[in-house]
Amino acid sequence: MVWNGPEWMLYVNGKLEQTASVDEKQRTFSNKVCKIGSYTTDKEKWFKGMFDEVRISNIARTPDSFLYRSSPRLDWRISVSDADKTDLLSAFQLEEGHQAARHVPQRPAQPVPDGFSVLGSRAPERLQTAPRDWTEVVSLDSTVAYRRRHGGVPVHKVRETYRTTGFLVFTRHYSHAVDKYAIPFDDELQPSLRAFASRGEYEPMTFSIRTLQRLKQVKVELGDLVSVDGHVLPGENVDVRVVRHHKAKVGDNQFRLVPRTLKKWDALDLAPYVTQRYWLTVYVPPDAKRGLYTGEVVISSVDKESRTLPVSVRVLPIRLDESGMMTGSFFLGRLEGCNRAKWIYPENYLKIFVNYREHGLNSVVLWEVRPGLSYRNGKIQVDMSEMDRIIQGYQAAGLTNPVGLEIRTGHVWCDKLGGKLAEIKGKGQFPKDVDLPGVWMNTPDDWDLDYKPNAETVAAYKEVITQIVRIGKERGWPDLYFLPEEETNSRLQKFIAVREFAKIIKQIPGARSMLVDNSNHAGIDRSQRLDEFVDYRCYHGVNKGIIENAARSGDPLFAYNHGYGRVSFGWFARNAELNGVLQWADQWSDEDPYEDLPGRMWFFCFPSPDGPLTTPHPGKESMICAMCAPWKGW
Repeated sequence: MVWNGPEWMLYVNGKLEQTASVDEKQRTFSNKVCKIGSYTTDKEKWFKGMFDEVRISNIARTPDSFLYRSSPRLDWRISVSDADKTDLLSAFQLEEGHQAARHVPQRPAQPVPDGFSVLGSRAPERLQTAPRDWTEVVSLDSTVAYRRRHGGVPVHKVRETYRTTGFLVFTRHYSHAVDKYAIPFDDELQPSLRAFASRGEYEPMTFSIRTLQRLKQVKVELGDLVSVDGHVLPGENVDVRVVRHHKAKVGDNQFRLVPRTLKKWDALDLAPYVTQRYWLTVYVPPDAKRGLYTGEVVISSVDKESRTLPVSVRVLPIRLDESGMMTGSFFLGRLEGCNRAKWIYPENYLKIFVNYREHGLNSVVLWEVRPGLSYRNGKIQVDMSEMDRIIQGYQAAGLTNPVGLEIRTGHVWCDKLGGKLAEIKGKGQFPKDVDLPGVWMNTPDDWDLDYKPNAETVAAYKEVITQIVRIGKERGWPDLYFLPEEETNSRLQKFIAVREFAKIIKQIPGARSMLVDNSNHAGIDRSQRLDEFVDYRCYHGVNKGIIENAARSGDPLFAYNHGYGRVSFGWFARNAELNGVLQWADQWSDEDPYEDLPGRMWFFCFPSPDGPLTTPHPGKESMICAMCAPWKGW
C-alpha cells in the first residue's frame, strides 16, 4: 500500500490493482498505537490472511524499489538505490511458526565497496609475547655465512651505501619470502621494479630495505605513472603496504618471525641490520590505454639521503577471460557463537566477498554451518537467518555460483534426535517437544563401519535438508550443494557420515552433495566407493585415475589444497579440465590469528576492524592465478 498525498495505491505482486483519491493530511503518531492489518480497533475488521513481511518507509515507493528480487525476504539494503537507503524506517519479518514478528533494525546501508576500499589497514595491536623459555629461530638464508657462500652483497657496496643512505634496496619476486633478517644476493640489487598486467587486473611488485644503521621515519611515496603517450595511471591505483612479521611456532619452545600481514603505514622507525619489505599492488582500470607507464618510488628517512627506484608497468591491450571454473575457498559459515568466529569481524564479510570477486574468486564453501534446529509440536524447525546474512553478502558482492554448505552438525543432531524419538516411541508415546543438549561438531567416535541411521534419523535429516533447500529458493539464494562432512579421510567416522548421509541427500529434489577427500592417494581413488551417492568430487591429490573415474560418473571434479602457485591452481587445473579449485580456508584459527604460537592457523586474509587484511602468503596469489595463468606464460 502506497500513499503519495493525493491518492492511495494498492499493489499486488507488483501490479497496481486499485487507486483511491483522498483528501487528507499526513498522519503523525506520538504515543498512540499504530495498528497494521486493522482498519479500526474493531476486532471484526482485522485483515484475514498472513503477512510475510512488513516494511515502513517515509517516502512513497514505486514497484521498482520494493520488487527488486523474486523473493521478498532478501535484505532491502542490498538492492535499493542510494537515494532510498535512509528512507526505510523499520521492517518486521514474520517467520512461519512464530506468533510474533521479528523486528529487523534498519541502519543506513553502506554502498557496496570495491577495489582497495575493501581492504583493512592493519592488524589490532594485541600481539602475544612468547614464553621466556622459548627461543627465536633465524632461517638459514638470513645468515651472513650462508650469504657469503652463495653470493652475498659485496662489502664495498655495503660501505658505499652506508655512507649515503644507510640502507640497501633489493628486489625479490613476490612469491618468494623475505624475512626480517634476510640478506640480499648480488643479483637482487636491481635498479627498478617492473610488471605487466592486463586491463582490470591486479599485479603485485615488491622491494625490500636492508638497514645498515638505525633509520627514523622511513617513508615510501609513489606518484602517478605516465605513458609516453601522456596517459596516466593514477597513484591511487597503486596500494603501498609494509610486510609485518608475526611469531609462528616452528618446534618445541621455538618460534620464527614470519611475514604474515600487509599493513598501511605512513612512516617507520627501523633498527639496524633488519630487513623491511614493501608490497605494491597495481590495479589497471578496465579502460586503461595500452602502453608502458613509468614513474618512481621515493624512499626517504630523517637526516638521510633519499633514494629513488624506477617503476614501470606495461598495460597489455587484453582483458582476462573468466576461467570457466569455480574458484574459491572455505569460509566460516558462522558470525558468532564459536571460538573461531570471535576473531572475525562480522560486519566485514561483505568486504571479504568483494575481495574474492576482485581477485577472480567466484565461489565459496561455508563451513561449520550451524542452522538453528529444534523439535517443537512434533515438527522439526530450521532457522537459517544467520546463513541468510552471509549469503546476502555473497550475492551483494556480485557472486552467483553455487554455494557449498558444510553442515556437520546436521547429521549429528539428527542422529541424536532419531535415537531420542525411537526411545520415546518405543514406550508408546508421541513426542511433542524434544530438547537436545549441545551438539559437538564432529561425528561421534562410536560410529563404526556397521553404523546405519535409524528410520527416525533418516526422516529428520531429510526434513532438515529439504527445509534448507526450500528456504534457499524462497530467499533467492544461489544453488546449494551440501557437504555432510569435511575431509573424509581424516577419520573413519567422517567417511561413514558421507556414505550414510549423502545417500539421503540424493533422495531430496534439488539437493546435491560433495565429498572432500584430503588423502594423497598414491594412485588409489579411495572415495570411488561413494560414487553412487555424491554429485561433486573434491580431491587433495588429483591424478589420472581420479580424473577418469569422475568423467565416467559425470561428476564435476575439483582440486582441494592442491599445492601453491600458478602451476597448481592455473596451468594444472585448466589442462586437467577440472571444474574448479577450492582451498582451506579463508580464515581459520583456534587462537589469536596474528601470533601463531599454537602452530594451528590458516589464513588467506586476516581479520581487522576495517576490512580483510591481505597477506604475502603464496596461497593467496595462487588462488588468484586460476584466471591469470593463461596470460602469464605457463
